[in-house]
Amino acid sequence: MYPKKPKPKRVVAIPSNLFLKNHLREKTLRIGLLARAFAVFRVEEVIIYKISGVNDEANINIIKKILEYLECPQYIRSRLFKKDPVLKYAGILPPLRTPHHPLKNEKTTYREGVVIRRRRNYVLVDVGLESPVEVFAKKRIRDGERVSIVISYDSQGNVKKAEIVERDNIGIYWGYTVEISKSLTRTIKESGADLVVATSRKGDLIQDISQRFIEKMHDARKLILLFGSQKEGLFEIAKREGRKLPDISDLIINFVPYQGTKTVR
Repeated sequence: MYPKKPKPKRVVAIPSNLFLKNHLREKTLRIGLLARAFAVFRVEEVIIYKISGVNDEANINIIKKILEYLECPQYIRSRLFKKDPVLKYAGILPPLRTPHHPLKNEKTTYREGVVIRRRRNYVLVDVGLESPVEVFAKKRIRDGERVSIVISYDSQGNVKKAEIVERDNIGIYWGYTVEISKSLTRTIKESGADLVVATSRKGDLIQDISQRFIEKMHDARKLILLFGSQKEGLFEIAKREGRKLPDISDLIINFVPYQGTKTVR
């Protein structure tokens, strides 16, 4: 049984300077752990927010590309990702095996695919089956574009009909997207979340605030969970932007009470 999409929709915000000083191999492994955590907890949006005053453009590109590479089904990666030094060590990371990562010829109702050719009002889409499927395209779709497909099969297991479906209309967990934002404050505003939760060792202990947290989660449409970096917590990052963390978040929670280490990594 496939996991349903969570309610509220889950968004995670991480800083752009994560693993900034690490070697690419170690950085790749750590980003891989992040990707697995996002998938395990059914996160649907990941936002990388920039830290002011830090030169980390290259690091942002690395985090974004590796997260997107791991989220992409293996059978279409070669069509979407060209050879890139950033992905040098990505092959050592295990596949996520989320519902949108079926085996190559596994007969599933939904599959991700890449448009490989257009025929008048139809497009041919590589969905990882024995042959591409032909799909009617209501709007113009570019070659190389990634699309979600719903498929019906006949009694012999052959494709009977295939249609393009909006990702938001798929009722099961269908991976995450990755975006970049210019600041923590803009991340919160642009996310459209109606419940903003900051993580901090200076926050309320989770056992003390759990009931209030559950009630807010029940009423929320979209939750954004904010994380700081190894060197700076969210209080310090918000202060950099001239803001106070309690003013831009609904809850500040310590999810690891009485932690035995200086930082949680």
